[in-house]
Amino acid sequence: MLICGFDLETTGLNTETDSIIEIGAVLWDTDLNTPMRIFSSLVYVPEGTVISDEAASVNGITREMLTLHGISAWAAIKEVRNLIALSDYIVGHNIRSFDEPMLKQGFLREHVAWINKPLIDTMTDLPFPKKIKGRTLIGLTAEHGFLNPFPHRAVTDVLASLKLLSCYPLAEVLRIANSPFLYIAADVPFQRKDEAKKLGYRWHGNQRFWWKQIRDFQLAEEQLVATFVVNVLSNPVTDE
Repeated sequence: MLICGFDLETTGLNTETDSIIEIGAVLWDTDLNTPMRIFSSLVYVPEGTVISDEAASVNGITREMLTLHGISAWAAIKEVRNLIALSDYIVGHNIRSFDEPMLKQGFLREHVAWINKPLIDTMTDLPFPKKIKGRTLIGLTAEHGFLNPFPHRAVTDVLASLKLLSCYPLAEVLRIANSPFLYIAADVPFQRKDEAKKLGYRWHGNQRFWWKQIRDFQLAEEQLVATFVVNVLSNPVTDE
């Protein structure tokens, strides 16, 4: 199977208003566990576009780099679109929350049609053992016995994500990736809050209940191991 991994570096974290300043995309053969095509480029943004201090401190990309080596957003997006078109899935780390929405916005700005493909998010869709608690890409690569020599640069983060994916059986990854998320709440009194905390529930400060996110196939096991009633919420939990 062919999958397209991609990663973005941007001027900031707002998927509506910030701009892409680097794209890395890799067409990966899951049977051979190796890249077939690699695209990587800085992306020029107009003078006056602000690169936030936070973004610059993380990825080290400067205005001078973009001016000297960046290609147009349209050219970069067309290259990535060609790789997405060849793939069965799109892969990335935190791709659901950030990279896919940001890339879709980039397609929209350049009047390029988006291609819908199912997602694999290496932050949420891999069957990590319970002993691995962190979900940063840097931490996960170390936990799996390898390091990304150039973290927070687009194409090297893509390759790190794809190598991380290759550590797990693809069928299990796809089972997780294709399973809907559920938001559940623990029906537990305050004096028994430690029972919820032990199972990974988080306190919602505004609505004042214990909750967590699981996949739908995990619900039966959750209800079996919980020492309290587990309620399925009708809406996603967003604010705390």
